[in-house]
Amino acid sequence: DKPIIFDSKMTDERLILLSSLAAKRLDEGQDAIDTCIMNKALESISKKEMFEYEQVAFLPFDPSIKRTEATIENKKTGEKFKVTKGATPQILELCDSKS
Repeated sequence: DKPIIFDSKMTDERLILLSSLAAKRLDEGQDAIDTCIMNKALESISKKEMFEYEQVAFLPFDPSIKRTEATIENKKTGEKFKVTKGATPQILELCDSKS
């Protein structure tokens, strides 16, 4: 299935890559949701491309905030950023624009 995208600047492939970066990485005790996300990502993204990003910190799913979060570093550029996945209402609360 195609993801639902609200930002015209976001591509399917970029959204799937970012989703995979918010998941537990390959072979590190993934749950069922992480496994599905990683399998979908690997349909269009190579493991080589995925490993251009390092997960420098990972906050596992926390039921009190209903999401997980990872701090990612692009190994080529050194850029660091955060990605998250979780319950829709909690993710929307993190967005700058809720329209």
